[in-house]
Amino acid sequence: MSFELLNALNGSNKGAFARFVEGRKTLPNICWYPSAGNDFRDLLYLSRAYANYHPASEPDPVFSDLYLHTDYFPWGMPEFLDRRLLHLDRRTMISVDTVEELPRIDLPLDAELVHFPQVGPISGRVFFFTLDVHSSRLQACFKAHLLYAFVENAAFCSAMLMKHQARLSHVLHIRYGGGIGGGGTAAGGWLRRALPRLSCKMFITDGRHGDWQNGDTAAIAQFPNLDMPPDTAALRPIRHLPASGWSNYGDVSWFCRS
Repeated sequence: MSFELLNALNGSNKGAFARFVEGRKTLPNICWYPSAGNDFRDLLYLSRAYANYHPASEPDPVFSDLYLHTDYFPWGMPEFLDRRLLHLDRRTMISVDTVEELPRIDLPLDAELVHFPQVGPISGRVFFFTLDVHSSRLQACFKAHLLYAFVENAAFCSAMLMKHQARLSHVLHIRYGGGIGGGGTAAGGWLRRALPRLSCKMFITDGRHGDWQNGDTAAIAQFPNLDMPPDTAALRPIRHLPASGWSNYGDVSWFCRS
């Protein structure tokens, strides 16, 4: 279950992440954002503060305790690792309270899935952040906990999420990495098929989750535990955000799976 996943990610470390896991009396609600890049909007948009600011058509069924970002980052070292401030604009500040590097996860970078299969300086590294989030628009200040694994999404889903029977509260399909400049050959069409096995309650998407590219076919061929029947659960929309509010890639909808 999810504790098995978190313990596998922590290894033998005795730092901030171990204390976070040990302090949980119940399974944490985990939000997975594949192909997150430099985007930390999920920390705001999936918060209780945002739910109060932009109420859904029905109450949000769950809120995240831990944000899990993955991206293989073929362009070198991400600038945000060297900064105290992850994000700063007129309305929002996200700053680092603590950061801890966790054990490496060496997963494949298959040329059928990514445009740049060479291992880079950040490949396989994993970090845990405790963050301070301040939003003047939401009139809120709160702590957020973030794991960032610099790995390819499908390999991580297969080798970590599926292997350790992770249960996720949220899965995001926003600006998924396929396409020009994204560094990958998949559009994330395989992702919705994984939702039942991940016990996903909320699916947040820019509307392109049905797109399919050669990399999606390659992903389920390379990782057989991703080759599942289509998800038959109904997607019930509860909140909508114009594309300009998040990714400028497509209007974003919050769906409950039922």
